[in-house]
Amino acid sequence: TFPSVQLRIILVRNISYHLMNTYIPSGLFVIVSWLTFFIPLDIVPGRMVLTITTLLTMVSMFSTVRQESPKVSYAKAIDMWMFSCIIIVFIVLVEYTFVVFLHFRAKKFSEAEPMDAKSNKRQQAFLKTITPEDH
Repeated sequence: TFPSVQLRIILVRNISYHLMNTYIPSGLFVIVSWLTFFIPLDIVPGRMVLTITTLLTMVSMFSTVRQESPKVSYAKAIDMWMFSCIIIVFIVLVEYTFVVFLHFRAKKFSEAEPMDAKSNKRQQAFLKTITPEDH
């Protein structure tokens, strides 16, 4: 038998700091960005301000997390979480822009349609007057 020296190192990670300062607030900001779907479509400034403010807050949080974290050459789990949150909020912004575009485009066509229907009826009435129906 050989005498040996044993060394036991127990590492404990305290996750409450990142949980309380990063994960929960960023998750709540994503939920707030989803709440803009309940704001009426015609209130463009309110929805845009809320979404853009949420996006800028997420970018600021991501920058703070990157500064406080140790510098490594790979992506950490917290980096992926923050990046995913930023992407989700950005998708909300893109979706709202697309919906506003489609809404105003449909509104433009629906306003133009009655004029086209009137001109179509006038044209048919004009054709009835110049062409006899009994032929």
